[in-house]
Amino acid sequence: MDSTPLTPYQRRLFIFLGVATFFEGFDFLALTQLLPELRGEFGLGKQSGASMVGLINAGTIVAWLLIRQADRFGRKRILSITILGYASFTLLSGLAWSAASFTLFQFAARVFLIAEWATAMIYASEAFPSARRGMVLGVLQGFSALGGVLCIGLVPWLTSLPGGWRNVYFVGVIPLLLLAFTRRNLQETPAFEQVRDRGGIAQRDVLGVLRTPHRGRVLQLGGIWFLTYLCANTAVTFWKEHMVSDLAWSAGDVARSLTFAALVSMPFVFGTGRLLDAIGRRRGAVVIYLLTAVGVWGAYGIDATPQAHWPITASLTFAIFGVSGVLVVLNAFTTELVPTALRADALALSNNLIGRIGYVLAPFGVGWVAARSDWGSAVQPTVFFLLAALIAILWLLPETFGRGPADGPPQDSEEMSMPPPSHVPPPPTRGPSFAGVAHALRLLLAPPTVRLLQAQHRGVPYRGLSPGRGTAPRADIYVPEGPGPHPSVVLVHGGGFVVGSRTMKPAVFLATRLVEAGFLVFVPSYRQIFRGGRLDQMVQDIEDALSWWLEHRVDYNGDPTRCALVAKSAGAPITLLATQKFSPGSFEHLISIFGIYDLRPAPGLLGGLMSRLLLATKTGVPGDANDALSRSPLGGPRESIPLTLLHGTEDRLVPYAQALSFLARRKEQGAEVSLITYDGAEHSWFSDASLPVCQRSVDDILGALKKRV
Repeated sequence: MDSTPLTPYQRRLFIFLGVATFFEGFDFLALTQLLPELRGEFGLGKQSGASMVGLINAGTIVAWLLIRQADRFGRKRILSITILGYASFTLLSGLAWSAASFTLFQFAARVFLIAEWATAMIYASEAFPSARRGMVLGVLQGFSALGGVLCIGLVPWLTSLPGGWRNVYFVGVIPLLLLAFTRRNLQETPAFEQVRDRGGIAQRDVLGVLRTPHRGRVLQLGGIWFLTYLCANTAVTFWKEHMVSDLAWSAGDVARSLTFAALVSMPFVFGTGRLLDAIGRRRGAVVIYLLTAVGVWGAYGIDATPQAHWPITASLTFAIFGVSGVLVVLNAFTTELVPTALRADALALSNNLIGRIGYVLAPFGVGWVAARSDWGSAVQPTVFFLLAALIAILWLLPETFGRGPADGPPQDSEEMSMPPPSHVPPPPTRGPSFAGVAHALRLLLAPPTVRLLQAQHRGVPYRGLSPGRGTAPRADIYVPEGPGPHPSVVLVHGGGFVVGSRTMKPAVFLATRLVEAGFLVFVPSYRQIFRGGRLDQMVQDIEDALSWWLEHRVDYNGDPTRCALVAKSAGAPITLLATQKFSPGSFEHLISIFGIYDLRPAPGLLGGLMSRLLLATKTGVPGDANDALSRSPLGGPRESIPLTLLHGTEDRLVPYAQALSFLARRKEQGAEVSLITYDGAEHSWFSDASLPVCQRSVDDILGALKKRV
C-alpha cells in the first residue's frame, strides 16, 4: 500500500470534508430516529409516515440537477452552496408547523444534503493519491456514520428538552459556522483545474453524459445503485418501527441497542476504505455486501425472546456497518470508472437519478407491505435486491484499485503517464475476466448490423496442405474495385488464441471496410490452442502466410512496394513476433488493436490458464515467467516497422495497462510507436458496428494507413 504522506493542505481538506460529512450523517439519520415522534405529532399512520419519508427522499433525485453543476462551475463552489443550503433547510425543518411544511423543508434539505455528500466524494477521488483513495472515501463515510451515532445518542436527551424533536434539527446550524470559518481556504481540485485549463469542460444538457462513450458504464452503475438502495434505504430507517411495533421493545431498549450497534460498527466503517485498498474493490464488495445481507436478514428476522437481544443487536451492527460500507464501495467504483470532465455528471445520473429512484420507491413499497403485515415481513426480503447488486458488480465492473482517475489522454493522443522504463517490465497485475469474456461473446454472437462483403478468393492455401490435425493454412483475399495496382493489408484475426477464425464477424467487418477504402486485403488462418498449435506454431503460420503474400500479391493486382499489417487482440502478439524474421522495409506499417503484449501469467484463473496452454512446448510444460517474458512482444527486440496501438481504457480481456507498458518499452528502445486511446471502450468493439467507438477506430485505422501506405 502507498505510504505517501498527505500534504498539509490535504490534511486540512480531509478534516473539512470529514466535519461536513459528519453533520450530513447527523441530519440524515435524524429522520429515522424521529419518525415515531413525527407520526405522533402530525397524526400519521404507518403508510402515511412511510409515504412522508418517500416524498422527502425524492429530494435525493432532484439533487442530481445540482451535483452535475460541479462539472461546470467546479467542485469548490458547489460544495459551498450545498453546505449552506442543507444547513439552512435543516434549521427550517425544526420550525415546521405541519406535516406538509416539514416534508417540504426536509425535501429541500435532502437536495442539498445529498449534493454535499456526492461533491465531497468527488473531492476525495480527485484530491488524494489513488492508492489511498479507498481509505479516504472510507473514513469520510465513517465520519458520516459517526454523525449518525451522535444523533442516536443525542436524540433521547434532545427530545426530552423543551421543544422536543425540533431541537434535533436546530443543531443543523453548526455547518453554517463551519462554512463561514473555513471556506476561504478551500481550493479547487487539481484534476478539475487541469481538465478546465485544457478546455475539457463542456456544457452538456441533463442527459448529455449518455451520449458519451461512458453511456453503458453509467447505466450499469445506475442499475447497481438502484438495487443497492432498495435494501440500504430501508435497512435502518424502519428498524426502530419494527422493534417498537412488531416486537414491543421499549424506547430505552431500542436506544441502547442502536447506540451499542452504532458504536461497535464505527471502527469497521472507518476501516472499509482500507479494506478496499488492501484486497481490491471487487473482493471488498463481496465481503461488505454479504455482511450487510446477513445483518439486515437477522435484524428483521429474529423473533423477540429474552435470549434474542444480543443476536438482534449483533445483526443490527452488521446492518449499520453495511449501509455505510456499500456506499464506499459504489463511490469508489463510480468515481474511478469515469473521467474528471464527466465525473459529477456520471455520479449524479447513476446515483441521484437512476439509483435514487429505488431509494424513493423503497419506503413506499415497505410501508404498503407493513400496513398489511408487519415491518419485518416488509424489510427482510429487500436483502435479495442487495444480493442482485453484488452479482451485477462481479459480472459488470472491472477492478479499479490502483487506477488514477479514469481520464486517460485526450483521444487520439499518447499523452499518458507511462510506466517508468526498466530492464524487466513489471508483470501483469490484472488478467482477463469472465465478465469480459461474456461481453465479447455476446457481441460476437449478435447478428451483423451492417452489410458484410464476401471474399472473392476463399480458402487459398498459403502453404502446402498436410493431413495433420489443426487449422489448415488457408486465407481469404478481398480485391477492391479499380484498375490497381492496390496497396495491400494483411489482416490477422484475434480470438483469444482459441476461437478465432478468418471468417468471424469482426475480421470480415474490418476486411469489408478496408477493401471499400481501396486496399487489397489478405486474411490468413493460423493454428490455435486445441486446433493444432501453441505459440510457436501460430507464429510459424503467420510467418509462412506473410512470406507467401509478399511473393504472390502481384497475382491479385497488388502493389509490390506497399503492404501494411493490421492485427487484432491475440493476432497482435503473433504478428509482432512473426515480423522479426523479415528485413526492414518489408512492411510499411503495423496497426495493433487491443493487442496482448505480455504473455506472462496474469492474476486469475483465465490469465494463468491461457499462458500455460499458449506457451507449453512439445513436452507440454511451459517455461517460467522469465521465459514467458522473453517470448512476449514486451520482452523482445523492437520491430523495424512503425507501430500504431489502439486500446480502450475499460478493456476487461486485455487491460489497458498492457498497451501503456508496451508503449513505454518501445519508446525506451527507440521505436517509432504511438497509442490511440479510446476512453470508456471495452474489448471486441468491431463485433458491433453500431458502437461509436467502432466507426471512430475504423476512421483512425484508415487515416493511419493512407498516411503510411
